[in-house]
Amino acid sequence: MNIITRFTIFTLLALVLLPIKDASAQATDTPYQVGVVTDDLAKIDTSVVLTNSGASSTVAFPAQNGAICVNAYAMPAPGTAVTACCTCRVQPNGLRQFSVGKELLISQSSVPHTAVVKLMASTGTGGICNAGTVGTGANVLVTGMLAWRTTPPLSSVLAFDKTSFVPSTLSAAELTALDSQCSTIGSRVCNSTCP
Repeated sequence: MNIITRFTIFTLLALVLLPIKDASAQATDTPYQVGVVTDDLAKIDTSVVLTNSGASSTVAFPAQNGAICVNAYAMPAPGTAVTACCTCRVQPNGLRQFSVGKELLISQSSVPHTAVVKLMASTGTGGICNAGTVGTGANVLVTGMLAWRTTPPLSSVLAFDKTSFVPSTLSAAELTALDSQCSTIGSRVCNSTCP
């Protein structure tokens, strides 16, 4: 096989495999992500750290647009119903954080040991975030959300434990359930850093 034939085969393989890599990378940028907090929240609080990759931006100058609302829903284990929800507005390339035990679950009479935390990224309506209306009217789902669960170290020698939320598929039924349960509870801002 001569060099031209090898180059041609290599180029064709690269062109065939390139779209597969891109499709896989884009599939992980979903507006719906799920995480599990398995720490004893009564003893060790866990935080959710958020950023906005800018994937939904359409204007770069003079000011970049594309802020997203990250809407959080908590289901303390072993329950299956949403018992707390809140929202956090994140600018492109911005960084926000909220506590699961002290801020998301603040309305709970007792802090659970474990919880499932679900996140949905949306546009909000007129600059206002509302976790109880995601997917309705102008509050549509968007990409660009990146999220991690962090737990403080047990000693000063160890680093923070950081785990990414898992990109997931959102069904229409799940969207409706999260919206209606959050609407019943009442959506609020997660903390003062989430305007």
